[in-house]
Amino acid sequence: MKLNIKKELHTKSLAELRAQLKVAKEEKRVLNLDHEMGKLKNTSAVNQKRVEIAVISTIIKEKTTEAEALAAKALVSEIKEKGGKK
Repeated sequence: MKLNIKKELHTKSLAELRAQLKVAKEEKRVLNLDHEMGKLKNTSAVNQKRVEIAVISTIIKEKTTEAEALAAKALVSEIKEKGGKK
């Protein structure tokens, strides 16, 4: 997967990434079926699709953990403002 494609994926929202992941998984399923039936000429396409799925999944995980970290940080600062000081 090319670097500019990875950068493009980082700019997408979580919903867009999840939708793209769903499409990529379906495409991989079709590629696997074609490969098993002997219809697939470019067998490296299966591995390329697997790598694409892994990259998208990793970016989703990164964005999810970033969002959780920001939410936790906001919660801690809110608690401190409300009554953490005595």
